[in-house]
Amino acid sequence: MALTFKKHENDGGDHLKLFFEVVEKVIKSRRALIGSSSAGETVSGRYLFFDPSATMYDGLAEEQSSGFFDSDDTPPPEFWIGAKDGLLISFVPLEFISLADNGVINSMSESIEWSGDNITVDLES
Repeated sequence: MALTFKKHENDGGDHLKLFFEVVEKVIKSRRALIGSSSAGETVSGRYLFFDPSATMYDGLAEEQSSGFFDSDDTPPPEFWIGAKDGLLISFVPLEFISLADNGVINSMSESIEWSGDNITVDLES
């Protein structure tokens, strides 16, 4: 599922509103599908923040991460967990950290950033 949000001149910021509406819809749909089937499991990884207003749409993070990020620096929807203060918050499992890190390190726009070190979380319903 590739989602691309290009900023158009004179759009008044509506692209960001649309982006976060889609984020909310994806997260709610996933919760409804998964339900409590993952309750009691643990997963290790890192939190990743994405600022869609800062992306340069250059495809550099996509190239450097072997497609983990899309051409707009957006992380995969499978890892989206929420949004706050204009940032998309994702949780990246350990097995994808190396791929994602290549994109984060090489992003010219600094629209993607890690938050803290690796952690382990208990999944709840």
